[in-house]
Amino acid sequence: MEFNKLQKKIIDNIYGAYLISAPVGTGKTTVLTERIIKALESGIKAEEILCLTFTNRAAEEMAARIRKRVDKKEIFDGITIKTFHGFCAYFIKAEAKQIGIDSDFVIFDESEQYELMKSILEKYPEVIVDGGSKKEVSALVEKLYKYRLNKTEIEIGLDIPPVSLDGALKEINKEYIKSLREQNALDFNELVVITLKALYLDEEIKNKWSSRYKFIQLDEFQDTHLSEYLAVKELAKQHKNIAFIGDLDQTIYGWRGSEPFFITRLIKEHFKPVKEFNLEINYRFDNNI
Repeated sequence: MEFNKLQKKIIDNIYGAYLISAPVGTGKTTVLTERIIKALESGIKAEEILCLTFTNRAAEEMAARIRKRVDKKEIFDGITIKTFHGFCAYFIKAEAKQIGIDSDFVIFDESEQYELMKSILEKYPEVIVDGGSKKEVSALVEKLYKYRLNKTEIEIGLDIPPVSLDGALKEINKEYIKSLREQNALDFNELVVITLKALYLDEEIKNKWSSRYKFIQLDEFQDTHLSEYLAVKELAKQHKNIAFIGDLDQTIYGWRGSEPFFITRLIKEHFKPVKEFNLEINYRFDNNI
């Protein structure tokens, strides 16, 4: 396949930190695939490569592209290609014994999360305003997650104001976490909290995982929440070979706390010097569009 000059430059630059603006139609996935092939050709081992994105569909597409370009199954199988939450589950299973969690834990989806919280709220009718609607219960789950995440971020060293809960909500939060543990379950929120704590507060785990990945690509970084960025930063801090790829005009997760321009400033501070590239030629739309 022929690449334009900028695409070729991005493919050939695999060492160091990069911010790559790549709107839809600019050949992003192909370029990211070729960077992985270039990394392998440069001597980086498959098990030292991490590719992260935010949807199962994107992860599956990336895996399919790489599978076509890697002729040995054992090499393809060694590359870590995950959604962010998929990586957290993978990480926790790998470190379950050290963390103190059974490795055969199950992951509760939103409906299971809702049913668990609703059963707990039966003991706290004074908390319910809207009759325990799915919207109300989901909002409460998110509020309690932000409380736990805030505590974790302060614990790992962030200088941020604390989030507080009143007595009833504190008890509900405790019961929710206890119920998850009793069912050997984690929800998507706890995957993030546990991963953060382990990466920042356990020296053995921290050193092991920050030295493992010599080449990291984070796709759709504009949808990254601060907590997710902090996890990726810790993974990349030793080798600092990392590319953040995305389109700041296309964030869809502002409602869940993504702050792309703030994250961009952090990237430039934590990984300086950061090289920036902008893929501009669109191959999907013609001039009329």
